[in-house]
Amino acid sequence: MQDRHHGPLLLALGWLAACIAAVAIGQALRLGPAEAAYAWPLPHPLGWLTRVLLPLALGCCGIAVVLLTVAAAHARALRVQKPWARLLLIQPLLLAFIWLVWPANGRQPWSGAAPEVLLLAALGIASCMYLVWKRGRKALGAAPRPREFLRDGAFLVIILAAGLLGGGKISLQALISAAVLYPLFALVQLSVMLILPATDLRRCGSSPRLTALSCALVFGLLHWPNLLLAAATAVAMFFWAQDRLAGRGLISLALGMGLLGAAFSQALPDPWTAHMRVGPGYIRQTVREDLAAGNLWFLPGNPDWNANPPLPAEFLGTLYPGVIGRPIRQQEMALWLESVDRARRRTVIWQFATSDEYARTQRLGPPPVAAEMPADARQRWHRDITILDSDTYWKAHGGSWPGYLAGLYEDMLGRKGSSEEIAAWTPRLNLVQRRRIAEVMLNHAQAWREKPPATLPYMRLVAPQVPILVAQY
Repeated sequence: MQDRHHGPLLLALGWLAACIAAVAIGQALRLGPAEAAYAWPLPHPLGWLTRVLLPLALGCCGIAVVLLTVAAAHARALRVQKPWARLLLIQPLLLAFIWLVWPANGRQPWSGAAPEVLLLAALGIASCMYLVWKRGRKALGAAPRPREFLRDGAFLVIILAAGLLGGGKISLQALISAAVLYPLFALVQLSVMLILPATDLRRCGSSPRLTALSCALVFGLLHWPNLLLAAATAVAMFFWAQDRLAGRGLISLALGMGLLGAAFSQALPDPWTAHMRVGPGYIRQTVREDLAAGNLWFLPGNPDWNANPPLPAEFLGTLYPGVIGRPIRQQEMALWLESVDRARRRTVIWQFATSDEYARTQRLGPPPVAAEMPADARQRWHRDITILDSDTYWKAHGGSWPGYLAGLYEDMLGRKGSSEEIAAWTPRLNLVQRRRIAEVMLNHAQAWREKPPATLPYMRLVAPQVPILVAQY
């Protein structure tokens, strides 16, 4: 009797511990020094988190191992090894994949709304087909009924009211697109994060309340470290799990979840949700913006770089200890300055080519700003840009910025630049350039900590990242 009473609880706790350990070890191994301070979203990043994250992750793994060992004995005693094995394989591995394998910048390997909708539609349909094939049509549940959406409607009113009071602006086009996309995504999420675990937890003897609570906590963990999104999804999943166990159908749940997700993403102010980013991508985005703006948790007296933009050497030297974990070395600084200098040339050329004055003269052809440029025009601009930013062109004009800028005025605008105009082209880094440099550093923080870069392709530092500036032909 004692096993029957405590066994399901230990199985659920072991599952939760495995999921938490997967996130913790992923954060410890995947995040660089600067990002580790943002792994736990406190009001202000704390430097000591970078030192305790790995021991904390190992501690979580140790607790998980103990609970899993005890729970495994209960699983054998209750003869629920298969459901228990599925619980350990699917959700913890998914969380580990998000933190250890999924691109840390959070970008999907596809682009554009149409491919995303098609992919999610395919995943949603495949999930439904699998459930129907495995468990029959009853797996989808009854058809949607109006009364099932009463509480979802109350949540919807709360979200819209919060967005209105918080100053959020709703784009009708974006809202319609999200209302189409989110229910498809909800089919996938509900299948993986509710239908499968709830079914297995119940087979392991877990009570409906414990099952709903366990699914809610793991679903909230899936949205870490976006605290608002994690809390909202955990609360919503608790109610949806109870509804599912009471007989609510999957299609009804997906519609409710999809419409609430669309309203949550579009009605609330973007700063509240960081526009629905979660996982390593959310951390990377937050860290990059703070680094670029000069909000540096690892230095006292942070500079206000928006009011007084830094020179490249100042920016690099300041960021390296917090991002890479050590001071920048002399050879690295020379490599960076050379690459940043070359990237700046290409950026300056773009500013010349897209200026109003160039549009009137068009000395090298039409400006490269059309949405659909002919292939010959793209290749011509690629050739001209390559010539104008080359070392040969740089050296031919004195090997200095005043001489180089004077050459661009002559060749691109057909006139001489005044001393005031040339002096106005500051070498200080604007916000877009600082973002590009910070992103490259964050992408390589782990690798460069022990082994400095031998090469640094300048095209990755070009800001803005206009395709014609960075394209390879």
